[in-house]
Amino acid sequence: MASNREKKLKLREAQIMRSAVKLIDESGFAMLTMDQLAAESGVAKATLYQHFRSKDELFIAMTKTALQQLADHMESLSGPAILQLQSIMRFLMRSGALLEDHPPMTMHEDILHLFRSNESVGALFWKLSEQLFTLIRQAQADGEISADYSEAFVVSMIMTNVGVIRGRAVYSEAGLTAEKIIDNTAKILFTGLK
Repeated sequence: MASNREKKLKLREAQIMRSAVKLIDESGFAMLTMDQLAAESGVAKATLYQHFRSKDELFIAMTKTALQQLADHMESLSGPAILQLQSIMRFLMRSGALLEDHPPMTMHEDILHLFRSNESVGALFWKLSEQLFTLIRQAQADGEISADYSEAFVVSMIMTNVGVIRGRAVYSEAGLTAEKIIDNTAKILFTGLK
């Protein structure tokens, strides 16, 4: 059982990460400074550094948190593989909507380096990837996804479509909510434009 002090530290750490998400959403990760983050979080800079010694350490913690949330979501799923894949895509799109111009799981060189260099993050990422590939193979066996498409291609299509939510301002002018965009995109990717 966690002590009160440990609980307090975890709550503060979560607040710092929420503040980081807000600042990254406003200016991007490259522009984030530890001074800004301390001020936005309402903590002293020394306190911030007790939790995260650098932006890289903060990025690792944020990535671990995002991957663990995805793992928890995937663990809760049951039923046909195609429905599980749709649920995973919706989950990822909702997560990406938090950082409109900077989705947390975009596959660029910095993140790939993180997966290779941080053992716990990399292990979780590859475990989730294998679970996703297994669902894709099952959906192919069920006739829901063409066997002509590799698992990597299907995953790339999912991740490409996760970014669809990024243009929220344009969609809201057309009367579309983020939830409607997420739902329609997931349906179209897995069932086509029927």
